Amino acid sequence: MHMWLIVLLILQFLIVTGMLVYFICSDSWDEDVKHTVLDEEEDPEVLPNPYRKVWQEYLSSR
Repeated sequence: MHMWLIVLLILQFLIVTGMLVYFICSDSWDEDVKHTVLDEEEDPEVLPNPYRKVWQEYLSSR
């Protein structure tokens, strides 16, 4: 019983790691985040976020 749990945890770790590597290497993750931030800026119902300025500076420096 414990062996199946260990195998499932290892499989889950490998899947999550593979997805992160794929999205980071393909640069699609950065583009999705940039578009999301820009869409939120244009939406008047989004509440002000204190971290937004720092996040925008980070995205513009990339």
